[in-house]
Amino acid sequence: MDHTFLVTKGQKLVELLDATPVKPQAALWVHSPDNDRWKLWIVPDRSMRNKRAFYQIVAETIGASEYLTGLDASSTEFVHEEHAQDDQGFRHK
Repeated sequence: MDHTFLVTKGQKLVELLDATPVKPQAALWVHSPDNDRWKLWIVPDRSMRNKRAFYQIVAETIGASEYLTGLDASSTEFVHEEHAQDDQGFRHK
C-alpha cells in the first residue's frame, strides 16, 4: 500500500472524526505481516464504548467525503485506550 495514501487519508479521516462522537484520542497505522494489510487503529473518546456505533460513524464519515475515496471502515480498528501492543510499539495511557 502506498504510504502517502495511508498518511493523507488517515489524517483526513481523523480530522473529520474529531467533529463526531468518536473524537479520536490517538490513531496509528499498523501493518499485519500475516495478511499484508494495514489497519488504522483509532482510540476513540472515552465516552465511545459501542463498537457498532463507532464503525457506523466511521463508515458514514468516509461515505460523506469525496476525499476519502479508496478507504473504507474495514481499514480501521476500534482500539480501547487500555490496549497495549508491544510488538507494534503502540502504547496509550
